Amino acid sequence: MTSAHLTPRANTRMPPWPGLTLLTPRTQQSMAPMQMPEIDHLQVHQLPFQPAPSEWLTVPARGCSSIAGELVAARDLGERMRLIHGMLRIIGFTHLSYVTLHASGERISRATFLDSAAPAHLDDAYFSQGHYLIDPRLQTMADSGMPVVWDIDHLCANLRGLLPTQRVRDFLSSLHGAVAHSGFMLRVPIANAPLQVLISFAAPHRDREWMTDAVFGQALMLACALHQSICTSVRLALREDDASLSSMQQRILACLASGMSDKEIAQRLHTTTHNVDYHLRFLRKRYAASNRTELAYAAGRLGLV
Repeated sequence: MTSAHLTPRANTRMPPWPGLTLLTPRTQQSMAPMQMPEIDHLQVHQLPFQPAPSEWLTVPARGCSSIAGELVAARDLGERMRLIHGMLRIIGFTHLSYVTLHASGERISRATFLDSAAPAHLDDAYFSQGHYLIDPRLQTMADSGMPVVWDIDHLCANLRGLLPTQRVRDFLSSLHGAVAHSGFMLRVPIANAPLQVLISFAAPHRDREWMTDAVFGQALMLACALHQSICTSVRLALREDDASLSSMQQRILACLASGMSDKEIAQRLHTTTHNVDYHLRFLRKRYAASNRTELAYAAGRLGLV
């Protein structure tokens, strides 16, 4: 296995990653500091449990267990996640990260981590300190739309043009600190929602050659099973969070999306322009939008208007 990314099937290719602007050596020096994504966490035990669909019941191949079949029998999300973590260790990985990304204009506005029993090697600092902006794994997926197999030495080689910046040192130090030296990463969509999910497995082995085609295939199946088993619960939880906007904020967003000025919005909603401006500043901060256009775009993508 010598390639930076693998394509098990032609139909695994996906369109370019929306909302992701990555830094190159040139842009890193010339760009002003970017507004980093808002960080949220979802606890597994707080998610609404969604029973697995009956079509997951498959006939396992000889000598193999059915990952989907075992997940069908899970009584709750906690048991389902414990099964996934057990399979993770059997395959050979020690870390698992599942992060839902919200895009706003040309950047990621929000990153929501699923907190579970498995150690996560992608933490808050990965987004709050801008590590994702220089991560060559994301660049590879953005360019190809395919999963990525990686190890720490190849990451260092790909980052050589950005060395020795503090951001690069912090990024590599975070991986070393988590003993995450090689792994597998992919992105998948959440159906009927303007969201992308980043799923990443990691292990302490420094050389990615330990990930044979068999290991890669098992990891890919596990990633798909994980996503299928919890994506509906995650989507429902995120919708409930977005629904926490006040009635006034939702109406202001609707007016904004229709092209109204602050004065026109105030007249329509029988309030003051000062009040409209206050709510718009709150909404721009919440959805990491730098102007009215980006806010209207984010509201549309998130289905808020």
